[in-house]
Amino acid sequence: MSAIDFQVCEWHGTWDSDPRQDATLASLRLDAGAGAGRVCLTEVYDQIARTVRPHINVSAYALARWLLLNWWRLRWEPPRRGADWLLAHSLAAIGEGYAWPPAVISSDGEFIQIQASAESACDVAAIRYLANAMLDVPAADFEAAVDGLAGQVQLRLSACSGEDRDLRELQEELAEERANPQLAKTCRLQAIAGFNPGDAPAGWLDEMENLRHGVGPGAIGELAAMLPSLRGGLQEAQEGVDQLRRSGHEIDLGWLRTPPRSKHPELPWEKGARLAVFVRQLLGQESGPLTDSTLGDCLGTALPMPFVERRALKGGFRSNGNGRTRVAVPNARPESQRFYLARLMGGALFASKDDHLLAVTDAGTAMQKCERSFAQELLCPWRDLDAFTDEKGLGDDAIADAGEHFQVSDWVIRTVLVNKHKLPRERLPQALQ
Repeated sequence: MSAIDFQVCEWHGTWDSDPRQDATLASLRLDAGAGAGRVCLTEVYDQIARTVRPHINVSAYALARWLLLNWWRLRWEPPRRGADWLLAHSLAAIGEGYAWPPAVISSDGEFIQIQASAESACDVAAIRYLANAMLDVPAADFEAAVDGLAGQVQLRLSACSGEDRDLRELQEELAEERANPQLAKTCRLQAIAGFNPGDAPAGWLDEMENLRHGVGPGAIGELAAMLPSLRGGLQEAQEGVDQLRRSGHEIDLGWLRTPPRSKHPELPWEKGARLAVFVRQLLGQESGPLTDSTLGDCLGTALPMPFVERRALKGGFRSNGNGRTRVAVPNARPESQRFYLARLMGGALFASKDDHLLAVTDAGTAMQKCERSFAQELLCPWRDLDAFTDEKGLGDDAIADAGEHFQVSDWVIRTVLVNKHKLPRERLPQALQ
């Protein structure tokens, strides 16, 4: 079973009506997730009928057209804030007079995230959406589901009054972009940075190509993901890369061996945790806190390291194949430095060997998720934290004790406990909720 399914349960439109809307009016059901975690995102309470049903009555054409128009950004752009972003990622933005699910679609590059929010009251259409979930869908399943829906709609229109030229042109243009490796690469890069294909400023792609030669084929995507947060745009990104390249501080990541591949598909955070277990085995310490001495010895440096404030770009830069990586440490706090350096280790394991830049950002890409999960499990193994909190409890003082024990910040402890469902999300700082 696919992890996402757009299912037309029944067509309602008439054959002699406007083919682009009325003829594609349908009872539509959207399911996503796998196994016990599968959720019906179109489950609604109908106030007039006083019943709960799994489908909504909407124009399948409007949905298919919106998905095709925004395909590249839905497929590749990480979560962000802002009205422009929501227009391309929120199902509610489809409009056309229908009440769409309050669901938002984003991507980390490997998986599509669908966040649905249950409604507390019925809207003007007298329905209330019931699903409340955060789901990860394999990108290939999402692509197949969109293609399948567009094909269904085109067949419906052909049966009614001839296929729609606008939809057909969108399908053909997208197929051409996806089939051409060079064209797909430029579309993907623009989408990660928040542009629809062809909407990037003049010269932008040329500048990104020059940057790619300096940072590596995978790292350029990480830079693109963080560009919207840089006031200086591409110029600031280039300055940040140059600063890292010239940094006078180095760490050794050459001892990190290529980890074995997982036998099963895994989410980025699952991969990060698995890689941390692998590295702990390399260090010969599968449990317990990692001391500054142990961490510093394996990185070939003394902790804490000198730090430099106001860097344009956080991360490391490796210019050759021996693993020596120039770094800029942005914080003086020892626990923050430890987490930062651990993220760099995770990034080195995740990134291609052709990538010189190891970015440490707040972007929601697969690499950043892997980095954060790796750092949490490396410095604060879940099995150890679980046992520690079983003994000490989950109060604020106990969490502070855990942070001191594992030499990480309180927010790392809280984040792990929330992610493992041992602590309610309300116990996170407001900024992390």
